[in-house]
Amino acid sequence: MSLAARIADRLVLKPTRNAIDPENRRRRLIETSFGTIEVWIYDHNALNESDRAVAIKFPGAGGRAEKGGPHPFDCWPDVCAEIWIVNMPGYGGSAGRAILSSIPKVAERVWEEVTKTHAGLHPLVIGNSIGCSAALFLAAHFDVGAVMLRNPVPLRELILGQHSWWNAGLFSRWLVRSLPADLDPVANARRCRAPAFFFQSAADTLVPTSYQNLVIAGYTGPKTVFKASGMDHHDTLPETHQVGYRQSLQWLSENRRR
Repeated sequence: MSLAARIADRLVLKPTRNAIDPENRRRRLIETSFGTIEVWIYDHNALNESDRAVAIKFPGAGGRAEKGGPHPFDCWPDVCAEIWIVNMPGYGGSAGRAILSSIPKVAERVWEEVTKTHAGLHPLVIGNSIGCSAALFLAAHFDVGAVMLRNPVPLRELILGQHSWWNAGLFSRWLVRSLPADLDPVANARRCRAPAFFFQSAADTLVPTSYQNLVIAGYTGPKTVFKASGMDHHDTLPETHQVGYRQSLQWLSENRRR
């Protein structure tokens, strides 16, 4: 691994291994070329078999699968869903180090396990922040049912645009050359055809909307965008936005492939 790749991994990813109570989530282990990967499965509305669904969820750079919840299925009371939430290498009980280059291959292995377990269903892929890159990789290469993304991060453009001022672009250009090409969210967005719901924090200071818009504009499938005014990258959706958000989210429910 190059020095630039090691630096990029350290700058972007924030892995933790501390114990977290998974509450009622089920643990599943998946063997990959990077070692054993830990997935925590959240069962939503398990007694309702009228509308079955499955989702794969990728947390953000500092997130953990043990904390992942049922959203957006908690907004769709008639759906019975399994949500597979992934701890990438270096996170929680997953083996290996946290490296950007592992994300596409691990995402693909999880996809294989989910589609083998739930043959005939089209998984909804969900990503938060850097986790959007994994979701878009799957959507660009596999037959997903729909995509749900919150504040996608176009790393290459963000590094060049936000961090070149202090190094005349020399360090930034050197760094972005190490980023995995198959994890490019802008390029992958152009290959996607599944319906996509974008949640955008309108006052995002970590990933300004001008950068998120590169991914959204490039997405070639049907899409809708919910822009949360006044919200920063990690803010929780306030009560004043809840009604509008749920109404907008209904578009995803109506358009996702079962």
